[in-house]
This record gives sequence, structure tokens and C-alpha cells, in this order.
Amino acid sequence: MISDNRLFVVSLSYLSYKGWIDVKWMEMENATRAISEDVAGQADHALNKTSKFASHSIIVEATGLP
Repeated sequence: MISDNRLFVVSLSYLSYKGWIDVKWMEMENATRAISEDVAGQADHALNKTSKFASHSIIVEATGLP
């Protein structure tokens, strides 16, 4: 099954091919890249924060500290 995003891009491509709309593909690519990098950065930050918490919990259990 084709995803909504792919269907959207295919639709834009078709309309652009027909000359009905003018798509600025380079701007669209740059915006998509920026969003992807932002999401990846947020995911990396969340994973690092989670791993630090997990490491702290393991150290507390191993040392018996409250």
C-alpha cells in the first residue's frame, strides 16, 4: 500500500509534469532535509537522555545508594 506522503509527492510530480503547477523541488528538498535533521537530532537527544538515566539507575542498584 502506498503511503500518504508518497501519494502526495506523486500527485505533485504529475501536476508539475502537466504544467498545471510549478513545484520548487530544490526548496522542497531543503525543507525536507532540515526537518529530517531536526527530528534525528531530537531523537538522538532523547536516546542520550534515556541512556544516561538508565546508566544512573544501574549504578545506584550496583552501589546500593539511594
